[in-house]
Amino acid sequence: MNTHTGKLPLSAITRRQFLQTAATACSSLAFARTVSAKKRKLRLGYLPITDATPLLVAHGLGYFSREGLDVERPVMVRSWNILTESFMANKFDITHMLFPIPVWMRFRQNMPVRVLAWDHTNGSAVTVRGDSAIKNFSDLGGKQVAVPSWYSMHNLVLQLGLKARGLVPVIQPQSAPLKSHEVNLFILPPPDMPTEEVLLQVFETPDPKQLVHPHWNVPRIDFQPFPFPSATRFIIEQMKTTRVEGDTAFLTSLDPDRATRDLVDDRFVLQAMDEMGGMAPFCNCNMTLPYEREESVEIS
Repeated sequence: MNTHTGKLPLSAITRRQFLQTAATACSSLAFARTVSAKKRKLRLGYLPITDATPLLVAHGLGYFSREGLDVERPVMVRSWNILTESFMANKFDITHMLFPIPVWMRFRQNMPVRVLAWDHTNGSAVTVRGDSAIKNFSDLGGKQVAVPSWYSMHNLVLQLGLKARGLVPVIQPQSAPLKSHEVNLFILPPPDMPTEEVLLQVFETPDPKQLVHPHWNVPRIDFQPFPFPSATRFIIEQMKTTRVEGDTAFLTSLDPDRATRDLVDDRFVLQAMDEMGGMAPFCNCNMTLPYEREESVEIS
């Protein structure tokens, strides 16, 4: 492989070459550079959260070795910033990332990364104490809210909810005064988020069953590999108006359709899914158009 970003026919890229350059982002699969497994072992980095499960299972159960790959013992890091910087510095060959991070890497940092597949989906929630007076987005005015990364679906969806209720997301020191219609956002790495004991108290009220949408028929947490183009376009469109730290000028002129084509290469995951029976094992989709869908956000 003598190119970073040009698409090659499947026959020109072996399964070994595909996995040699795979990194999981949003968790979704992406590759950044050509790596020769003949020269050294592949290095896998991860955060100790659900998103890492497919990679850790693949290593622990020997799926990598069955494909002829020699992957070192996975290395744990403690934040998305460390994972991203390590991947960009070529310290890891395989990793998982929040989907908006590769958008930033590709179009802000000019790193030739490609998203190859999705990984972990759903399973996130806006979490408050069960005994607090916060019952909906409107009640977050004047509050401090943590997100795992600026470039995350968590931040994007949270801000959609805040704006829908007339609130203004701001980024400022936590000690600075807040107006009643402002919500201050700050970064809290996933390993530093509430412990299991705290979450058990949080979810005593309301009942977790209330968190399932009555009509969408989607699981609360899942693993689904196909990177729907409509979702990539939606993420890029929404990122243009999502408040983050740092320079976001690169998003202004970014065409969602072209960026989706440049960033996502779904040929390999489609081939793998075909071998497993297509989309049917992964979701209750419309099987007449299984790889097409419409993105919908509902704020209650």
